[in-house]
Amino acid sequence: MLGEAATAILDEYCEITGLQQSAVITVLLLEDLRKRLACVRDFYEINTFTYSPASNDPPKNTAKQKPKPRKKNKTPLPEDFDPPKAICEEAGVDHEKAVRFFKAQAEAKDYRYVNWNKAFALAVNGYLVQNFPQILQTKQENEF
Repeated sequence: MLGEAATAILDEYCEITGLQQSAVITVLLLEDLRKRLACVRDFYEINTFTYSPASNDPPKNTAKQKPKPRKKNKTPLPEDFDPPKAICEEAGVDHEKAVRFFKAQAEAKDYRYVNWNKAFALAVNGYLVQNFPQILQTKQENEF
């Protein structure tokens, strides 16, 4: 099955090592197949497209794609932080009080955000009103 030269080499190797032919061939095959499999995986990964016949979408390449852009870095509270007054007007809270409480909270807990105005808007419509009800505007304040 192997040919005369290959059989002679295999027989001699088995005689010297005391191994059976099947054990020697299995080890050699597994080593070779592992290397070949790694190459095939790389090739397959680069050249594979996924396509579902049930879908109307065109095939998508599943090869390694460019990494997504990095997220923006979160920053500490800016020294000159002054959110738009419209945020407080919409929420019905006193702007000065809300900013003062928000800044104190952010500095005390070392909050970091990508967008401080959005963080302020969420706080004014959430935890600030719940934890500090004194920031709510009274009807008299709204009339002026």
